[in-house]
Amino acid sequence: MPNNTTTTLEVTAVNTEYLNTRLHDLGISDEQNIFTRVWNQTSSGVGDDGKIVTTTNEQKREYKIFEADEEGNIVIHYFNLMGQPYSWKKKDTKWPRDFVRTRLRVPRGDQKYNQEEGSGQYPFFTPGLISKYKQNKDSANIDATPVAPVDILFIVEGEFKAFKGYMAGLDIIGVLGIHGFYNGDVRGKLHDDVQDLIITCKVRKVVFLVDADLLTVKWEEKKDGSVRIDQTIYVERDSQKKIVLGHKGETIRAIGQAARMELSGILEQKVHLFLFVKVRENWGDDPERYREMGLEFPH
Repeated sequence: MPNNTTTTLEVTAVNTEYLNTRLHDLGISDEQNIFTRVWNQTSSGVGDDGKIVTTTNEQKREYKIFEADEEGNIVIHYFNLMGQPYSWKKKDTKWPRDFVRTRLRVPRGDQKYNQEEGSGQYPFFTPGLISKYKQNKDSANIDATPVAPVDILFIVEGEFKAFKGYMAGLDIIGVLGIHGFYNGDVRGKLHDDVQDLIITCKVRKVVFLVDADLLTVKWEEKKDGSVRIDQTIYVERDSQKKIVLGHKGETIRAIGQAARMELSGILEQKVHLFLFVKVRENWGDDPERYREMGLEFPH
């Protein structure tokens, strides 16, 4: 008699409430949350006439960019410039694994994001940039005018900010934090893939936007035709203030000089710009700050 056995598969329910709410508030549709990797696969074989025949077939694979895990957190997937998932190998393990970051549904104190220890850091390339890089790379000639040029490359802290910028038509990269564009653990060295993108797409200007609130506190026209502008840069922590100021104030001084020159050209008058850096805890979670800048608060 046959031995009848019944196998019961345990299905774990995934809590998608936080993911769905976040994507809805950001206006990200299910279609926009899909990244499609396209590549050509070449194979060779012997034809009926005994000659080697090489064929090339287009391959496609779809990935979700943001998805929920079993605990209802949001898992954020990272893709390199070729459209492949970034991967890393954990110590004492055999196989590499995909690099992901997790937006915690319930923050652990001040910690809103989590990633595996030792997984390193990678740039979050948006689908539009990956597409432009591939088009330019396929054109091959590095001296030629790129078929999909990138005039201004924006770098911003956070994957969701980067994705919203991409949806608005910006060429934009998300980074993990103020030092997230570095190459691995080598501070001061731009990530190899970011360098490759800048060279291949002939980027003319890079704009780095950090998590800080910039408000004009005073604008005064002077009798000599010049203008005095006092601005305060708000950051959330003392550690961020030190970064913005730089060693002996070098960073904020360079920012001020560059901004002063650009404002003078726009206003067509001499500009006296004075920048101040202050700590305002959790300003990024204050809807009023966004309204002051004419922005929608990202829930």
